[in-house]
Amino acid sequence: MRVRLKTALPLLATLAFISSCNDDANLPGSPVTATEPTLGVSCSASPSAGRAPLVVSLQASPNVPVVQWSFGDGSGGNGADTTHTYYDGGTFTAVVEVIDGGKEGVCRQTVVVQAAALPATPTPRANRPPNPDTRFDPGKEGTAPFTVTLNACPSYDRDEDPLRFRIDFGDNGGTSSVCRNVHTYTRKGTYRPSVCVSDGQLEACRTYILTVS
Repeated sequence: MRVRLKTALPLLATLAFISSCNDDANLPGSPVTATEPTLGVSCSASPSAGRAPLVVSLQASPNVPVVQWSFGDGSGGNGADTTHTYYDGGTFTAVVEVIDGGKEGVCRQTVVVQAAALPATPTPRANRPPNPDTRFDPGKEGTAPFTVTLNACPSYDRDEDPLRFRIDFGDNGGTSSVCRNVHTYTRKGTYRPSVCVSDGQLEACRTYILTVS
């Protein structure tokens, strides 16, 4: 009987050791790792390329309560169906993160944006010649000595350039560079006074007939 007890004691100690190890593994607070499967996500961008400012429609699936976007240009948004405007040129990666019931998934979409077109340079309009316009007071006919006022001041330039004048009275009496002149024709005859107006680039002239009897 004594021999059997001596044999049983080591066996009981070994069983107690195994039992204590199993109990420690199930103590409260022991870490438990649960791995959730990744959520499948699809996304699209339309258009995915174009010139700035580019308005892009972004869509993600599945449509769950938590859908978060990072547009790749420092801004973000929410929702499975959203739009975003890219104002600068470059290649951007729009990233959407979808979370549903502890599961999550990510989808990426590349958007290529060309820099905005430079404003068109307006074509300079060709310079247009001025238009001479002369008024005669009291008229273009008179009796010698005939004193008449030649007024070319109503002349104008369609480009609104400043005007310079050159008036020839047509009787060898000289010329004038002012737009309004009083001149006397002392002899009978037919005279052809001319008025030339220049805008600094182009000059237009007009000749009139004046009769002195």
